[in-house]
Amino acid sequence: LGCIAYVLLCGYTPFWGDSQKQLLQAIMNVQYEYETEYWGDISEEAKSFIDACLQRAPTHRVSARKALEHPWMKLDTTGPELIEQLKENFNARKTWKKAIKTVTAMNVIKRAATGVDNEEGVTSASSKKPRKVEIRGISEDVIEDIKKE
Repeated sequence: LGCIAYVLLCGYTPFWGDSQKQLLQAIMNVQYEYETEYWGDISEEAKSFIDACLQRAPTHRVSARKALEHPWMKLDTTGPELIEQLKENFNARKTWKKAIKTVTAMNVIKRAATGVDNEEGVTSASSKKPRKVEIRGISEDVIEDIKKE
């Protein structure tokens, strides 16, 4: 519940890591923060609700009943325009395209490194030069996407 509330309020997940191992460590240690740029307009009650939900020990974590009784859940106010903030911080289509390009680039590089032209494992001596161009084009696309971020 805490992760969902976090994402809904700011548009990105609470836990980060440069590798799978670091991400898992951040999750296991419940390491997250409220960056002022994205959380400056979010109420302290909302942050308190997330903090209550994101407790490592289940005995310290807020129950469903207590979550419904939390002061933030009882507020009758309208906050900042969260939809615009979500649009700014999270773009599913862009993320999906970037993931596809990355996987495609990895597959092309793998085929180039192994000398295999296709999924069936057939090798062709005449394809070496075009493969280099294909790798360069995909790499440039991925680098350009990263620069835009």
